[in-house]
Amino acid sequence: GLSKKVLLADNLAPYVDIAFQSGEASNSIHSLDCLLASLSYSLQLYFDFSGYCDMAIGLAKMFNINLPLNFNSPYKALNIIDFWRRWHITLTKFLTEFIFMPLNLKLSRKVLAINKGIFNGNVVLYFSLIITFLVSGVWHGANWNFIFWGVVHGIFLAFNYFWSSCKKRLGLSWLDKLFLYKALCRIFTFFCITFSFVFFR
Repeated sequence: GLSKKVLLADNLAPYVDIAFQSGEASNSIHSLDCLLASLSYSLQLYFDFSGYCDMAIGLAKMFNINLPLNFNSPYKALNIIDFWRRWHITLTKFLTEFIFMPLNLKLSRKVLAINKGIFNGNVVLYFSLIITFLVSGVWHGANWNFIFWGVVHGIFLAFNYFWSSCKKRLGLSWLDKLFLYKALCRIFTFFCITFSFVFFR
């Protein structure tokens, strides 16, 4: 954990700071610098945060306390759903249990009570996801960039669930077994995460 923080995150931080500050100051940044700064920030954020969590888990073990795993190789995720099962696991579990599930259940019951074929059950799921991640954005900070980041992830998750249901309906589930498809999914997922972190920053 200390190695992640000191050797990796802290050495990426100065480059990220310079790149983002030069972009803000001049409203222009070279495309390659923009791409490298975005990628570097994604890595800095992960190594910084997961490094702290690793240190906390290690220190707790010294006192015979078992803290839960908070990061499980999130950048290996095949999609955004998989990413949130691996990234900040404790926060995701909290949001799922105390915001998403109660909200989704309540809205589903209301929709069933008034449904006359107008609403699709999936619409409630998508709406609940967006609201849950809007709350996640506010939890990170009362600022528009965090709120926007939360909504973007809610939309990403909604699209992910929509694509999963489309694959089942169209009989395309066999795609998940293809190595090339998995590789493209990992690259695309990492791109989406990196894109969202620009707003987070």
